[in-house]
Amino acid sequence: MWWNGQGWAYMYGGWWLMPVFGLLCMVIFLYAISKIFGNNSCRRSSPRSNDQDSINSLKNEIQQLRREIQTLRNNAPKKKMDVL
Repeated sequence: MWWNGQGWAYMYGGWWLMPVFGLLCMVIFLYAISKIFGNNSCRRSSPRSNDQDSINSLKNEIQQLRREIQTLRNNAPKKKMDVL
């Protein structure tokens, strides 16, 4: 729909910056989307081969921590409940 039946008019003042700013925002948005979805980071279903070593080391560390927690629970002194 045209404004006042005049068609497109010249953009006097600083209004010519608005379409340039919009185009710049669209380019930045498309660049960000291509970076996010371009490397399949959102669609990765299985770990890569070089990540397997770090996963195994984390699993070992978790098992060690669980063992340490269990030994601390077994060796903790029993608190005697005082009856009022």
